[in-house]
Amino acid sequence: MIRNPNTIRSCADCSSRNKSIFCSMKLEDIEEMSAIQEVIYHKRGDIIYKSGDAPNYLYCIKSGTAKTTIAKNDGNGPITSLAFTGDMIGHRSVMLEQPHLETAVAMTDMDLCRFEAEVFRSMLRSVNEVSYELSRRLALYALEKEQHILKLTQKHLRERLADILLNLGQKAGFRTNGKTIDLEITRTDLSGIAGTTLESVSRKIGEFKREGLISTAGKTITIEDEEGLHRISTFYDE
Repeated sequence: MIRNPNTIRSCADCSSRNKSIFCSMKLEDIEEMSAIQEVIYHKRGDIIYKSGDAPNYLYCIKSGTAKTTIAKNDGNGPITSLAFTGDMIGHRSVMLEQPHLETAVAMTDMDLCRFEAEVFRSMLRSVNEVSYELSRRLALYALEKEQHILKLTQKHLRERLADILLNLGQKAGFRTNGKTIDLEITRTDLSGIAGTTLESVSRKIGEFKREGLISTAGKTITIEDEEGLHRISTFYDE
């Protein structure tokens, strides 16, 4: 981790603010927030915090993608969530004032705005817009967790993997061709999200490629037939 001096200092000028919990803040509160945040840079593969660490900071993603996992040391293991530009990480432990239960790892090069935990909690007590947006996102996070558990228990791997690929495209976005997911992701990470083995995911990726649903180049995935993936992902929803 290094501090990044070559970045916008005012939160009012941040391109990711409208995607963050600070989207509804008044201008005077935004400028006050600018004074308490620090922008840091992490390279792909860096561990941002480990399971068991004290929650000293809350992080808001300015650019890049992170994963949280239950692994304690190297960051490899079942993936509990992905976080994209505008999302937060570390907030649940900050609010509960308990050690992190997960390890957070940079999946890409990242710029993060970090706030000292106690300063952030103090801001919540005085800025209603942030308190409301944080509450809304915590509720959304709980809903996504419930839906993920249902998918793991009710859908076969083929349906789960199709759903994962569509969601990755929706949240990470696509490259200029409109089809290649703008995130390099390993099959190990895909297996961690899907809750299965690397071998099983590799077999399903091979099936999808043979069926013309996707193509791959290294760690990039191109969705060739979005409607086909959608039909598979919703097979058991009908």
